[in-house]
Amino acid sequence: MREGAVHDAVVRAPPTPQQVEAVLLKALNAARDVVINPEIHKEIPDPIKVDIDQKGSASAGCIIPSPFGCICHASASYDVHLDTLHGVNTLNVTNFTGLSGLVPNNVTSWNVTVDGTMLVNNMGATGGAHAGVDACHISPSVSGSASTEVDASGSVAITGMVTFDVAKNCLTMHVDKMSDSISHANVHDTHVKIDLGPIPGIDVGSLVDLVLKMVPQITEALEGPISGAIAGALPSVLNEALACIPL
Repeated sequence: MREGAVHDAVVRAPPTPQQVEAVLLKALNAARDVVINPEIHKEIPDPIKVDIDQKGSASAGCIIPSPFGCICHASASYDVHLDTLHGVNTLNVTNFTGLSGLVPNNVTSWNVTVDGTMLVNNMGATGGAHAGVDACHISPSVSGSASTEVDASGSVAITGMVTFDVAKNCLTMHVDKMSDSISHANVHDTHVKIDLGPIPGIDVGSLVDLVLKMVPQITEALEGPISGAIAGALPSVLNEALACIPL
């Protein structure tokens, strides 16, 4: 080529929607264990104080039978209160699965919504248990401890805008917001430790049943700390991590 010749600039075609989705998902999944989950673990406090309570009652049967009928009927009351959750900060985003929204602004810019999943297993929930019997104007009661483990799973969503940098041949994502939703939770390995002593008519199984009924309340208690970490801290961290994703 002769001296002083002008080189033609390389003209790169914008990526297709399929390329945008593939590149974003690859980048976000690569960032899960390096950026996203460590930030979640840092931002969610541990332990978390909660106020979760369930009460119940049942007939405790006849305490003093006689040939002429029951002299003294009894009723039992039950109360379980959870006050602490442990290990919520072990929650992880497990996978980014696809784009539920990819709307072009122009040939080099798109509004996007990226969907993902999250999971936390074997969180601990601890508190107290109380049981009493009311019979013939006498009301003895006993107290003890309650504990259970909790698994929860749900979804996360990232909304923002992706632009194609022609000069650098990369995608830049600006995250506007992140949201999450717990879709399933269950309790397991539930233990109630209580010394019934001489008190008749109390069924420890009724206390365990109250713990099983706490799942909606536990789910609600989890939403605040998890949303605070995901919606509050992650967008700015991701904006830095996704500043230029190579094509």
